[in-house]
Amino acid sequence: TFELGLRDCRVPADAKLGGDSGINFARLLSESRVAMAAMAVGVARAAFEYARDYAKERKAFGVPIATKQAIAFMLAEMATEIDATRLLVWEAAVRLDKGEDALKESSQARNYAAQSSLMVADNAVQTLGGHGYIRDHPVEMFLRNARGFSMIDFELEPQVLKQTGMYHMAAEQLMRPISREYDEHEHGEPSQFWDMMWTASQSLGPAAEGKPSKEGDKSPRLRNLFTCLSVEELCWGDAGLFLSIPGGGLGGAAVAAAGTPEQRERFLKRFREGKPKWGAMAITEPSCGSDSAAITTTATRDGDHWVINGTKIFCTAGHMAAEKSEGFVVVWATVDRKAGRAGIKPFVVEHNTPGMTVARVEDKL
Repeated sequence: TFELGLRDCRVPADAKLGGDSGINFARLLSESRVAMAAMAVGVARAAFEYARDYAKERKAFGVPIATKQAIAFMLAEMATEIDATRLLVWEAAVRLDKGEDALKESSQARNYAAQSSLMVADNAVQTLGGHGYIRDHPVEMFLRNARGFSMIDFELEPQVLKQTGMYHMAAEQLMRPISREYDEHEHGEPSQFWDMMWTASQSLGPAAEGKPSKEGDKSPRLRNLFTCLSVEELCWGDAGLFLSIPGGGLGGAAVAAAGTPEQRERFLKRFREGKPKWGAMAITEPSCGSDSAAITTTATRDGDHWVINGTKIFCTAGHMAAEKSEGFVVVWATVDRKAGRAGIKPFVVEHNTPGMTVARVEDKL
């Protein structure tokens, strides 16, 4: 992640997402929570499957440790937690795809996923015993990833299942083999992996955007559900590499959820053509974590532009979006501090906009 500096950064007036009518902040928050919960499920699944396979092979007193009750019960609890969490996430995603309010469901999914993924990853480390703490096995990395994320019945379309299978194949064959390398060299650029994922994203069908697969199909769009499925698979591969993949990312998700039809076409078109590009989101500030009402970055109207001033931290893919590709960063700023959360608005800041700089690269655990 990166720290962004914004000093007299001017953006066009029409870069404020939602136009004059503003945005549905609650829905945008719900969609982001669902996406984060899906990431947690993917990490938990990766930890569980590795621990399960290890327990089947590792022998103690002449038998696999998976046959020992203590280990078997722990693995069963891990599997149950993953399935329960996934159903919470899917329920929230389906409600969003139906256009229904999902504030409660997305909050439940996000909070439960954060707890369950940490429990599963921790149990995976315990299953491996002392081996769980060394880099010869990836469970310690899964635990670090999980730490970062502090009943319905339906049938998925065959096309969606096919796309999900493609993502799983990418996770297994492209991400897992280089996972440890880029965990140890976190600021390295896996260019070949990025190019392959970008090329693959250009060839995906309508299911990738949640569009009906058949002309005239009036079933609800499944954008949020498809996002959950693809994010889970890719984070099963590696959460860090997933966050580095070129594409709209969190910034593109904000535009898709809050932008006007004209803004969505204008800002998101770039991710369907040309060279790899990144979108990023800048919300967190040095003195403001989860309390969005405490945002101090300001946006002041000046004729046909907004002038943005402030500092943002933990901006995932910020460097690639702001300076190293033809991407953009969605910056959240207040237009009226007295209004609290109601005064917080998102602005699309194009790459290489004067006044926006990448001030620092963050080092992680």
